[in-house]
Amino acid sequence: MNLIDTDRLSREVKNTYLDKSILTREEARNYLGISKSQMDKLVASGILPFYNPENLDRKKGRTSYFLVSDLNRHMLKYHTPALEVPETDTE
Repeated sequence: MNLIDTDRLSREVKNTYLDKSILTREEARNYLGISKSQMDKLVASGILPFYNPENLDRKKGRTSYFLVSDLNRHMLKYHTPALEVPETDTE
């Protein structure tokens, strides 16, 4: 019996962004676990901050970069606290 799912493990390794503080658009989308269209909506609406460096012609490039700290902040933006469960007497 194989205790390690090798497909899952290879996906996890592929999606590991350890030691990276800046991600490409595709990496950021995978990091957030969202679809391409959802990523496009978050960027277009200004909800998700990004960096778009200028190329040599002083025009904005097509490559967008995202800070991991901004992505984490976005994921933790809406906190829903756990419900408090009343203690029951076990006697």
